[in-house]
Amino acid sequence: MQHVLIVEDDPRMRSALVRTLTAAECEVVATADVQGALAQLEQNGPFDLIVLDVCLGGRSGVEIAEVAWRLNPAPAVVAISGRASRGEVFRLGQLGVRAFIDKSELVARLDDILEIAAQPSPLAPHVKSQVGHVGVTETLGRVREAMFEQALGLSKGSCAKAGVRLGVSRQAVQQMIERQKKDK
Repeated sequence: MQHVLIVEDDPRMRSALVRTLTAAECEVVATADVQGALAQLEQNGPFDLIVLDVCLGGRSGVEIAEVAWRLNPAPAVVAISGRASRGEVFRLGQLGVRAFIDKSELVARLDDILEIAAQPSPLAPHVKSQVGHVGVTETLGRVREAMFEQALGLSKGSCAKAGVRLGVSRQAVQQMIERQKKDK
């Protein structure tokens, strides 16, 4: 079940998104503004997907995307808007937003949102965010961890299938799981 955060200031649009994603068996949390979204990220995360209105009552959804970008694991973000500026769209692209959907097309593209929620997040944005901020060894460790989590997620928790994806044995995957448990 996907854990989804909807950030939309239009009550009708927010309600429609909640109904649709709930009917698709997603666990949905919804809020109307930047402050509420930031609180939800902290209190009810991690989220698999954020459906994010870009223009939120005088504030920009880019603020939320920037915070989501730094989370580990980072959720997929789908931006929606009818009036985002070019600068906002560009910045969202830099932050690895998976899709930008015009609100006039939203109903027709709800299946796209669900498909995006089911896909693992790409590694490139995570690697780029680390360059210049942490050492090479730590970056490699984070990349390995992200690859491991993706392989397990795509394999629905099967150590054998994750091992095939990673090119290692099932036992190596089990050892990685044990190591993660000890580290926590």
